[in-house]
Amino acid sequence: IFRRISAAYGDINRMKLPPSRWNMLYEAALDSEIIDRLLLRAALKEGLTVPEEKINQDIEKLIKQMGREGFERMLKNRNATLEEFKEFLKKRYLIESYRDRLFSDISITEEEMKTYYQGHKTELAEPEKVKLDVFAVKDSELAEKIYRQWKDGSDFMKLKEKYERDPRKRIAWRLRWMPVHALPLELQSPVKKAKNSEVLKPVKAKDMYYVIKIKGYKPSQTPSFEEAKEKIRSILRARKEQKIIDSWYQEQLKTVKVEYVRD
Repeated sequence: IFRRISAAYGDINRMKLPPSRWNMLYEAALDSEIIDRLLLRAALKEGLTVPEEKINQDIEKLIKQMGREGFERMLKNRNATLEEFKEFLKKRYLIESYRDRLFSDISITEEEMKTYYQGHKTELAEPEKVKLDVFAVKDSELAEKIYRQWKDGSDFMKLKEKYERDPRKRIAWRLRWMPVHALPLELQSPVKKAKNSEVLKPVKAKDMYYVIKIKGYKPSQTPSFEEAKEKIRSILRARKEQKIIDSWYQEQLKTVKVEYVRD
């Protein structure tokens, strides 16, 4: 259960979460585990199998991607032997194979997609984005110094080399296109008002002073239906899959006894 929570939400410190939030995450992961066990049970009952060759091929692909040492480290982190990991893969394939059977009749019509598009243009819109060079320091005087030199024409990389003396303590980043709303709240308004290539005066956000140069700005854009079509198809398919799984799960609970045990 805890591995499922980590896989879905990253490393979470249970002690820092409100009990209600932790219980919600735990119960969601528990339901997911129960559904997977029932799917595996159904797959085995139907006689579904996975060729050993496929398991071995995927293991080889993983080793090629991760390197032998990386693969061995992954097994160690999972506290699993190679055979146990192969068994895990086999179960995952069987579960996915049975899910595919359940979803085999799903279809998404053009009319459904157009209806969704008309009702969800706001959610489908690309958010406004910016491309930035950023210095983030805790010292206001250093921030002012960087600002003046940068504004006077100093090169970003030269300033980075000059002031970022400890590579383990980064103070400068070249950020790719990112949504404005992903920036600290204090930076959002100045960034949106700035001109391209402008160096902004230091802005304090929490305990840091930010000096920013605007490298590019893209306003929010609503995609055409054709541009959004595949995204809409994925959204609608995911909804139908979830509806099928929920219905199937409820049917299973009529014939299977599930006992919840909490630590």
